[in-house]
Amino acid sequence: MSSNPEGRQDGRSEASSLGSAAIPRMGAEAGFEVVRDEELAPLRLSGFVCFLMGLLSFVATVAYPMMIIPMIAITIGCIALRRSDGPTPVGTRAAMLGMLLASGFGACGIAIHHLKQRTLGRQAEHFARQYIQLAETGDVPLSLELQKHSKNRQMKEADIDAVYFTDEAIQERVEEFSTGLISQLQQTAGTTQWELAKPVRVYQQYGNEKADTLWEDATGTIKQTLEIQMQWNPSRDEDTADWQVSLFQWYRERIVAPTVL
Repeated sequence: MSSNPEGRQDGRSEASSLGSAAIPRMGAEAGFEVVRDEELAPLRLSGFVCFLMGLLSFVATVAYPMMIIPMIAITIGCIALRRSDGPTPVGTRAAMLGMLLASGFGACGIAIHHLKQRTLGRQAEHFARQYIQLAETGDVPLSLELQKHSKNRQMKEADIDAVYFTDEAIQERVEEFSTGLISQLQQTAGTTQWELAKPVRVYQQYGNEKADTLWEDATGTIKQTLEIQMQWNPSRDEDTADWQVSLFQWYRERIVAPTVL
């Protein structure tokens, strides 16, 4: 057999023209083929991270502060779907699915939050209005009972008046309450028309649902603004869900420091 140095030289020149990035690939019919680096799809791990964050975005429907998770998922998805000049990167489909999940859970979280705020706001307004009407009747024992948590209130069968007016331990509180705000409301009962001064503010404090309501007399008989702060106690075990009045007073401006020093 004769050697062909020129053929070997041509082969070497062809391999060098393909570059060091050429990779041999077995073909079913053509035998060995050559794959260039440009034909390999890059891997983007950010796409799979976006998908995992999209799955975790369901917590946004449980707690509104968890809306940060779908926001992070969408941000990572945008990074994973950045433009590529070569083949479609691996992980883009996972990124798109993750962004879709994050958007869906995020939208549900926003809708649930607003519906909850609206429902609690209406209930708080209704209960506060009824509490004002109760205070105008001068029913001190029942007014004070509604300022307690439901588990600490008197039993339905108990004589509330007898408990409040015979127990020396709470006599001071009864007298203070009956001669204060409730006395002024009782004197002007029937001549006032209480309306909301501002929309009901619903918020969470230490895991409890709170609602602040401010009331003004539309007739002008009373010039002061009435403040009623309530807490929503959901049903637990044998307790039924109800509203508890945690603050009942004339509205006073709080001291606010514009700067520390």
